[in-house]
Amino acid sequence: MVEDEIAVNRELEKKLRSEKIKRSFSIGLVALGVFFLLGNLLFGWGMEILWPIFPLLVSFFFFYLYFSKVERSPGVEGVLIPGVILLVVSILFFFLNFTGWGLMQYLWPTFPLSVGLSFLVTEYASGEVKGLKGAAKFLVYFSIVFYVLGIISYRVWPIALIIIGIYLIARQSRKRAE
Repeated sequence: MVEDEIAVNRELEKKLRSEKIKRSFSIGLVALGVFFLLGNLLFGWGMEILWPIFPLLVSFFFFYLYFSKVERSPGVEGVLIPGVILLVVSILFFFLNFTGWGLMQYLWPTFPLSVGLSFLVTEYASGEVKGLKGAAKFLVYFSIVFYVLGIISYRVWPIALIIIGIYLIARQSRKRAE
């Protein structure tokens, strides 16, 4: 008897959750339509500028999937990886739409940076060491190095690679000597 009531309550909760999701989706579509309409009418922004909203919305969906889980099942933090990547890339695309895509030659390190940040966020959310930290640090440092080189000049980046290589060789030699 009690088990039947529990099953009925679970079914009712699922139905209410499903209706809430459908309602939220519908309201989101209306809000998105109003956003695009206002962009067209007030600012002259059409889809050629506002299209990054779509990967941004997909990133929000992944964040919703993570934060809506009341009971954390193992591995649920994996949905943060595409969420963070899409969030960072959407912001980059919005920036480039308003400033000009010529800056991409300097901002391309944002792509590996987004992957590194997604690994760091996932590592932090899991609360465990899952081996992502090393890859995350590498990607973040890699991006920072190439941002700096892009600011200085791409003509000097081969010199930077030589210096980094010599440093790594010296460090390995020092570890062997110890």
